[in-house]
Amino acid sequence: LFGVNDEPDVQMAQRDAQVRLHIFRYHKRGSLRISGQVRDRIDRFFYGGGRASLRQASLGGRLRFGRDGEFDGDVTSESRKRTGTEAFAFSIQSYSGQGRGSWRLGNMWDVRLGVLGGRDEDAQRDLLVHYVSLQPELIRRLSGRGRLRGRVDWTHVRATHEVPLFLGMANGNRVGQNWVWRLGVDYRFGRYVTALVSYDGRKRPTLPVIHLGRMEMRAVF
Repeated sequence: LFGVNDEPDVQMAQRDAQVRLHIFRYHKRGSLRISGQVRDRIDRFFYGGGRASLRQASLGGRLRFGRDGEFDGDVTSESRKRTGTEAFAFSIQSYSGQGRGSWRLGNMWDVRLGVLGGRDEDAQRDLLVHYVSLQPELIRRLSGRGRLRGRVDWTHVRATHEVPLFLGMANGNRVGQNWVWRLGVDYRFGRYVTALVSYDGRKRPTLPVIHLGRMEMRAVF
């Protein structure tokens, strides 16, 4: 539990430890949370047999403004490393911060806004990435029958050169302007039947727009 021995006769090994501390978790005005994670993994069947590790620490909190407003935010430091074959090896240090605000407008509307920014650096490739994201969302409550949602995610990524997708830097976004938009509605017919309809669109730099639609009916007896 306290480490992974990287020896030639070890084919696969993994340990994962997580801890989360809440302070004033159920306080009506606000709370704090502290979390950490340590992960080590060896897999001789993939990635050239390299050892992968993760170290993450996060500090966050929630603050309520009266009855209708709330803000939730986190700052995170993360280190990810993988040794082994050059093509799959990396050493990434990340710092990020995000905030999410929500406001209730009367009995029918909710407005939400998320802001995210971060910095990722891969020492293995001398690669530096900066990104910023805005995530506005509008929710319309349907008189106890369901909700209508609309959301747009915009992310701008800058980097010293092209970012390999398998590294997972900038939350998987590409260099340039990234857009995601979502529309959805869930509606309850009577006590036992619920319908869900959603549409997602996605636009990445140099790639065509991707459209995804889904419709679902649920009946509970």
